[in-house]
Amino acid sequence: TYYVPQTITLTCSLAGAQIHYTTNGMDPTESDPSVASGGTLVVDAGTTVKANAWKIGWTASTTRSQTYTLKVGAPVISPGGGAYPDAQIVTISTATPGASLAYTLDGSEPTAVRPVVASGGTLEIDRSSTLRVKGFRLGWLDSAGASASYLVAADTASVPTFDPNPGTFVETQLVSIASTMPGAVIRYTTDDSEPGPDSPVYVGPVAVDITMTLQAKAFAAGLLPSATASGLYEITGSEVVATPGFDPGPG
Repeated sequence: TYYVPQTITLTCSLAGAQIHYTTNGMDPTESDPSVASGGTLVVDAGTTVKANAWKIGWTASTTRSQTYTLKVGAPVISPGGGAYPDAQIVTISTATPGASLAYTLDGSEPTAVRPVVASGGTLEIDRSSTLRVKGFRLGWLDSAGASASYLVAADTASVPTFDPNPGTFVETQLVSIASTMPGAVIRYTTDDSEPGPDSPVYVGPVAVDITMTLQAKAFAAGLLPSATASGLYEITGSEVVATPGFDPGPG
């Protein structure tokens, strides 16, 4: 399998032999195109090349057959996916000359009838999108797909807040986490790790019954994730037995 057209050299060890070849799957005859030993032909689509050698006064050689599979090279996307503060000019390319690169920006699978650009063409990504690209060329196998996700935002989500604020307490605290960003999803951790896309989603007050560091981050569509809110909650009641009481009181 090759990703660019191939120049094939045909040779025969017998001096003066003439090599006849076909690219239509039929065995060659002396009426088919020919080259001298060392001659070349260009294969620019998937094909099977068959060749025989002839020389006057000699019996013709046996037929040699070789199949060449041509496949569009996998697209390259630059710059790659990631979070960016503003629109990005993205270049898509392939090693295969003459290929068309079809793309989508909604995460769906590209087809040959999608919008296309030539190799080296550019796209402007001005909003959060998932770019998928695939290469096509007539007579060639379709390329493998390539994809990149872009988060384009001019701002970040607001930092979450805790209620009650971090501090020292003698009993379990139910800590509420809030964000001023409408529609934001808050994710949190209690194991000192940085909150990320796979961290638990905040759906209600977090029961803090032992000393821990509570961390939270807000995620909102079209915005960069917020900075991390972090607070140490020290629960002394989990370590010191409460003082006994008397009822009724002394008297």
